[in-house]
Amino acid sequence: MTPVKSRKWFLLGAGGQARMVIAAARAAGLPNPEACLVDEDVPQHDPIPGIPLLTADSVTERAAGIFFPAIGDNAARRRLTESFVERGWQPLTLCHPRALVEKGVRVGAGTVIAMGAIVQSGVCLGQGVIVNTGAIIEHDVVIGDYSHIAPGSILLGESSVGENVLIGAGTRLLPRVRVESDSVVGAGSVVLEDIPAGSRFAGVPARALA
Repeated sequence: MTPVKSRKWFLLGAGGQARMVIAAARAAGLPNPEACLVDEDVPQHDPIPGIPLLTADSVTERAAGIFFPAIGDNAARRRLTESFVERGWQPLTLCHPRALVEKGVRVGAGTVIAMGAIVQSGVCLGQGVIVNTGAIIEHDVVIGDYSHIAPGSILLGESSVGENVLIGAGTRLLPRVRVESDSVVGAGSVVLEDIPAGSRFAGVPARALA
Protein backbone atom coordinates (compact mmCIF):
# COMPACT_ATOMS: atom_id res chain seq x y z
CA MET A 1 0.00 0.00 0.00
CA THR A 2 1.23 3.48 -0.82
CA PRO A 3 2.17 5.19 2.49
CA VAL A 4 -0.05 8.26 2.98
CA LYS A 5 -0.50 8.59 6.73
CA SER A 6 1.26 11.96 6.67
CA ARG A 7 0.41 12.98 3.10
CA LYS A 8 -2.58 14.45 1.32
CA TRP A 9 -4.67 12.26 -0.93
CA PHE A 10 -7.80 12.71 -3.03
CA LEU A 11 -10.79 10.51 -3.78
CA LEU A 12 -12.27 10.09 -7.26
CA GLY A 13 -16.03 9.86 -6.77
CA ALA A 14 -18.58 11.03 -4.24
CA GLY A 15 -21.25 8.33 -4.15
CA GLY A 16 -21.81 5.09 -2.29
CA GLN A 17 -18.53 3.54 -3.41
CA ALA A 18 -16.70 6.64 -2.16
CA ARG A 19 -18.30 6.32 1.27
CA MET A 20 -17.25 2.67 1.47
CA VAL A 21 -13.68 3.56 0.54
CA ILE A 22 -13.53 6.38 3.09
CA ALA A 23 -14.68 3.95 5.80
CA ALA A 24 -11.97 1.47 4.78
CA ALA A 25 -9.34 4.20 4.76
CA ARG A 26 -10.35 5.43 8.21
CA ALA A 27 -10.32 1.88 9.58
CA ALA A 28 -6.80 1.47 8.17
CA GLY A 29 -5.68 4.60 10.03
CA LEU A 30 -5.47 6.93 7.04
CA PRO A 31 -6.53 10.58 7.16
CA ASN A 32 -9.64 11.78 5.39
CA PRO A 33 -9.09 12.66 1.72
CA GLU A 34 -8.53 16.32 0.96
CA ALA A 35 -11.54 16.29 -1.35
CA CYS A 36 -13.88 14.11 -3.39
CA LEU A 37 -13.38 14.73 -7.11
CA VAL A 38 -16.05 14.47 -9.81
CA ASP A 39 -16.30 15.22 -13.53
CA GLU A 40 -17.61 18.64 -14.42
CA ASP A 41 -20.41 17.03 -16.43
CA VAL A 42 -21.54 14.84 -13.52
CA PRO A 43 -24.64 16.12 -11.65
CA GLN A 44 -23.96 17.53 -8.20
CA HIS A 45 -23.64 14.82 -5.57
CA ASP A 46 -24.71 15.10 -1.99
CA PRO A 47 -21.44 16.03 -0.28
CA ILE A 48 -19.87 13.62 2.17
CA PRO A 49 -19.83 15.41 5.54
CA GLY A 50 -16.53 17.11 6.26
CA ILE A 51 -15.01 16.44 2.83
CA PRO A 52 -15.11 19.11 0.09
CA LEU A 53 -16.42 18.33 -3.39
CA LEU A 54 -14.26 19.56 -6.30
CA THR A 55 -14.05 18.95 -10.03
CA ALA A 56 -11.27 16.65 -11.18
CA ASP A 57 -9.91 19.29 -13.55
CA SER A 58 -9.43 21.73 -10.68
CA VAL A 59 -6.77 19.53 -9.07
CA THR A 60 -5.10 17.84 -12.04
CA GLU A 61 -3.69 21.24 -12.95
CA ARG A 62 -1.70 21.15 -9.69
CA ALA A 63 1.42 19.14 -8.99
CA ALA A 64 0.80 15.39 -9.15
CA GLY A 65 -0.41 13.75 -5.96
CA ILE A 66 -1.99 10.60 -4.54
CA PHE A 67 -5.54 9.46 -5.25
CA PHE A 68 -7.93 6.55 -4.99
CA PRO A 69 -10.56 5.74 -7.65
CA ALA A 70 -13.83 5.19 -5.73
CA ILE A 71 -16.26 4.82 -8.64
CA GLY A 72 -18.46 1.76 -8.96
CA ASP A 73 -18.89 1.95 -12.74
CA ASN A 74 -15.99 0.03 -14.27
CA ALA A 75 -15.64 2.10 -17.44
CA ALA A 76 -15.73 5.43 -15.61
CA ARG A 77 -13.29 4.18 -12.97
CA ARG A 78 -10.85 3.11 -15.66
CA ARG A 79 -11.16 6.30 -17.70
CA LEU A 80 -10.57 8.63 -14.75
CA THR A 81 -7.80 6.53 -13.25
CA GLU A 82 -5.88 6.38 -16.51
CA SER A 83 -6.36 10.13 -16.98
CA PHE A 84 -4.86 10.85 -13.55
CA VAL A 85 -1.99 8.40 -14.01
CA GLU A 86 -1.11 10.02 -17.34
CA ARG A 87 -0.70 13.29 -15.43
CA GLY A 88 1.73 11.66 -13.01
CA TRP A 89 -0.68 10.95 -10.15
CA GLN A 90 -0.17 7.80 -8.06
CA PRO A 91 -3.12 5.50 -7.19
CA LEU A 92 -3.45 4.05 -3.72
CA THR A 93 -4.28 0.46 -2.86
CA LEU A 94 -6.62 -0.02 0.10
CA CYS A 95 -7.42 -3.05 2.25
CA HIS A 96 -9.88 -2.89 5.12
CA PRO A 97 -8.23 -4.26 8.30
CA ARG A 98 -11.20 -6.60 8.77
CA ALA A 99 -10.56 -8.27 5.41
CA LEU A 100 -8.50 -11.47 5.32
CA VAL A 101 -5.79 -11.45 2.66
CA GLU A 102 -3.28 -14.29 2.59
CA LYS A 103 0.42 -13.62 2.15
CA GLY A 104 1.67 -13.50 -1.40
CA VAL A 105 -1.57 -12.24 -2.95
CA ARG A 106 -0.78 -9.83 -5.79
CA VAL A 107 -2.83 -6.63 -5.65
CA GLY A 108 -2.75 -3.99 -8.39
CA ALA A 109 -2.67 -0.24 -7.86
CA GLY A 110 -6.04 1.38 -7.24
CA THR A 111 -7.64 -1.82 -5.93
CA VAL A 112 -9.81 -1.93 -2.80
CA ILE A 113 -10.52 -5.00 -0.65
CA ALA A 114 -13.55 -4.23 1.49
CA MET A 115 -14.56 -5.24 5.00
CA GLY A 116 -15.19 -8.95 5.47
CA ALA A 117 -13.70 -10.00 2.16
CA ILE A 118 -11.50 -13.11 2.05
CA VAL A 119 -8.72 -13.41 -0.52
CA GLN A 120 -6.90 -16.73 -0.47
CA SER A 121 -3.38 -17.73 -1.49
CA GLY A 122 -2.24 -17.50 -5.08
CA VAL A 123 -4.81 -14.87 -6.06
CA CYS A 124 -3.89 -12.11 -8.51
CA LEU A 125 -5.96 -8.91 -8.49
CA GLY A 126 -5.42 -6.45 -11.32
CA GLN A 127 -5.45 -2.68 -11.23
CA GLY A 128 -8.54 -0.80 -10.12
CA VAL A 129 -10.37 -3.92 -8.92
CA ILE A 130 -13.19 -3.75 -6.36
CA VAL A 131 -13.46 -6.76 -4.05
CA ASN A 132 -16.58 -5.67 -2.25
CA THR A 133 -17.98 -6.44 1.20
CA GLY A 134 -17.90 -10.10 2.17
CA ALA A 135 -16.74 -11.39 -1.20
CA ILE A 136 -14.69 -14.60 -1.12
CA ILE A 137 -11.90 -15.10 -3.64
CA GLU A 138 -10.56 -18.64 -3.35
CA HIS A 139 -7.10 -19.95 -4.22
CA ASP A 140 -5.39 -19.13 -7.52
CA VAL A 141 -8.18 -16.93 -8.87
CA VAL A 142 -7.18 -14.21 -11.35
CA ILE A 143 -9.21 -11.00 -11.66
CA GLY A 144 -8.45 -8.56 -14.47
CA ASP A 145 -8.12 -4.79 -14.35
CA TYR A 146 -11.14 -2.65 -13.41
CA SER A 147 -13.48 -5.49 -12.58
CA HIS A 148 -15.97 -5.36 -9.71
CA ILE A 149 -16.72 -8.37 -7.51
CA ALA A 150 -19.93 -7.33 -5.75
CA PRO A 151 -20.83 -8.09 -2.11
CA GLY A 152 -21.20 -11.70 -1.09
CA SER A 153 -19.88 -13.22 -4.30
CA ILE A 154 -17.81 -16.40 -4.17
CA LEU A 155 -15.19 -17.17 -6.82
CA LEU A 156 -14.02 -20.74 -6.37
CA GLY A 157 -10.51 -22.01 -6.96
CA GLU A 158 -8.70 -21.33 -10.24
CA SER A 159 -11.62 -19.43 -11.74
CA SER A 160 -10.82 -16.24 -13.62
CA VAL A 161 -12.43 -12.93 -14.45
CA GLY A 162 -11.30 -10.71 -17.31
CA GLU A 163 -11.09 -6.92 -17.45
CA ASN A 164 -14.07 -4.57 -16.97
CA VAL A 165 -16.33 -7.34 -15.65
CA LEU A 166 -19.17 -6.95 -13.15
CA ILE A 167 -19.86 -10.01 -11.00
CA GLY A 168 -23.23 -9.29 -9.36
CA ALA A 169 -23.91 -9.61 -5.65
CA GLY A 170 -24.13 -13.14 -4.32
CA THR A 171 -22.90 -14.78 -7.52
CA ARG A 172 -21.05 -18.11 -7.45
CA LEU A 173 -18.33 -19.07 -9.94
CA LEU A 174 -17.47 -22.76 -9.96
CA PRO A 175 -13.83 -23.89 -10.03
CA ARG A 176 -11.87 -23.10 -13.20
CA VAL A 177 -14.76 -21.19 -14.80
CA ARG A 178 -13.69 -18.22 -16.96
CA VAL A 179 -15.65 -14.98 -17.32
CA GLU A 180 -14.14 -13.07 -20.21
CA SER A 181 -13.67 -9.30 -20.40
CA ASP A 182 -16.49 -6.73 -20.65
CA SER A 183 -19.13 -9.13 -19.35
CA VAL A 184 -21.84 -8.75 -16.72
CA VAL A 185 -23.11 -11.57 -14.49
CA GLY A 186 -26.40 -10.79 -12.75
CA ALA A 187 -26.84 -10.92 -8.98
CA GLY A 188 -27.40 -14.34 -7.44
CA SER A 189 -26.21 -16.28 -10.47
CA VAL A 190 -24.42 -19.62 -10.40
CA VAL A 191 -21.89 -19.83 -13.22
CA LEU A 192 -21.19 -23.41 -14.31
CA GLU A 193 -19.53 -22.76 -17.68
CA ASP A 194 -17.26 -20.19 -19.29
CA ILE A 195 -18.80 -16.85 -20.30
CA PRO A 196 -17.55 -15.25 -23.53
CA ALA A 197 -16.39 -11.64 -23.78
CA GLY A 198 -19.01 -8.91 -23.92
CA SER A 199 -21.82 -11.14 -22.67
CA ARG A 200 -24.70 -10.66 -20.23
CA PHE A 201 -25.55 -13.72 -18.15
CA ALA A 202 -27.87 -14.34 -15.19
CA GLY A 203 -29.73 -17.10 -13.40
CA VAL A 204 -29.25 -20.50 -11.78
CA PRO A 205 -27.55 -21.86 -13.72
CA ALA A 206 -26.39 -18.69 -15.45
CA ARG A 207 -27.61 -18.33 -19.03
CA ALA A 208 -27.13 -15.69 -21.72
CA LEU A 209 -29.65 -12.85 -21.66
CA ALA A 210 -31.40 -11.92 -24.90
